[in-house]
Amino acid sequence: MPNRLGVGLLGAAALLALAAAAARAEGARDDVYVDDKPDPLSPLMVRERIETEYNNIFIVQKGDFLSMTFRLKGENTRQSVLNLRDRGQLPLPHSHYQTLAAVHAGKLRTMLMVGLGGGSVSSYFLRHVPEMHVTSVELDPGVTAAAKKYFGVEEGPRHKIAAGDGRVFLQRNRAKYDIVMIDAFRGGYVPFHLLTQEFYTLLASRLEPDGVAVLNLRARTQLFDSSLATLRRTFKTIEVYEWSGNAIVLARLLPPMTPDERLARARDRQAQHKFRYDLLPLLKDEIRYEVKEARVLTDDFAPVNLYDSLESGTRKRPQ
Repeated sequence: MPNRLGVGLLGAAALLALAAAAARAEGARDDVYVDDKPDPLSPLMVRERIETEYNNIFIVQKGDFLSMTFRLKGENTRQSVLNLRDRGQLPLPHSHYQTLAAVHAGKLRTMLMVGLGGGSVSSYFLRHVPEMHVTSVELDPGVTAAAKKYFGVEEGPRHKIAAGDGRVFLQRNRAKYDIVMIDAFRGGYVPFHLLTQEFYTLLASRLEPDGVAVLNLRARTQLFDSSLATLRRTFKTIEVYEWSGNAIVLARLLPPMTPDERLARARDRQAQHKFRYDLLPLLKDEIRYEVKEARVLTDDFAPVNLYDSLESGTRKRPQ
């Protein structure tokens, strides 16, 4: 006799998939959340929709996981995920590579985060590094409100939140930082003015001499190739780590550390701060990229949407 529960679940899954396909066929609607990965065993609940002049923000819960998702042109882009049962977890694996800033920064005293999201990475550093002070810059007030309401983000003596555009903030504030993280997306795209040679020059001027910039970019596109080529005009050290379409790029003004120096720094920082995600295994995932041909991006030439839709000509080199 067939398992009625199993048949019912399969039927429910098929109906959910058909509903999602039908919604896509009707056209891209950003004011209604469409689950792109329906699962009858883990029903989705939209906790809140926040509409701002910049984004359609959905706070969505599936089981124990709460996500902040932007919806643009009918596509969902997760900005942050929180495990409600384990708030110290970083559920998005590319965030683990962002923590490698702890290896490359000469000191761990100050961090600037451009793009607040749910505050997961900044909260991670504040938790593990008691002497760290973080300034987060967020353009969208809806993101800041959601981060405080749902993701436990708080302001205090060690964490300040500034409202505004990240590039404008860097132009107006001359403080230097040990770590600057650029994790700002408009839907699935990094705004073009945060990808140009002029911006990277400004970014470098706000780093301590032994500091590190950490950038979250979309991998495997011509835009990524051009972003790397542009970064190399300013920074002497570039390291790349990739996970599921996200490329985490670490850029330093200093020449590369030797392998022994890098391992020793990772070992010391791990022992001192007891990071949940061990730094040494993460370093082994570095990807060597060889960019054959790519045009440098400038404020006058930054065809971001075109390049982001074209496949990368980059080739990976064996380590």
